[in-house]
Amino acid sequence: MDRQRTNWDPASTTLFLDLCIAEKEKKLNWNNQGLTKDGWRNVQRSFKEHGGGRFTPGQMSNKLRTLKKRFMAWKALQMRSGLGCNKTTGAIEPEEELLEAEDGTEDAIETEDTPEELTRLVHHLLT
Repeated sequence: MDRQRTNWDPASTTLFLDLCIAEKEKKLNWNNQGLTKDGWRNVQRSFKEHGGGRFTPGQMSNKLRTLKKRFMAWKALQMRSGLGCNKTTGAIEPEEELLEAEDGTEDAIETEDTPEELTRLVHHLLT
């Protein structure tokens, strides 16, 4: 079985997060585990309507789960030593060795989308 990896561009990720946040805050289609069945149905429909239709429902679910996982790992890394501050953005960034030690798999934390996307995610979805 040949599995192809899905690539999410920043615009698609932003649209996806905006739709998830709207389901939680405006339509209340959210429970302790995440989006409800109605919430997922609305997100998938709206996502396709806004031109993001190339992702399957499973890929969207995996993206949300991955963003949550990355946020929790990023948050845990803030409590450890080995962190530095990016002088350009002011964001906290872990050293590469710390990231590799934390998760040696291909799903290791990617710092390119960590601070902004994950802070947005936790602020709206995990609170």
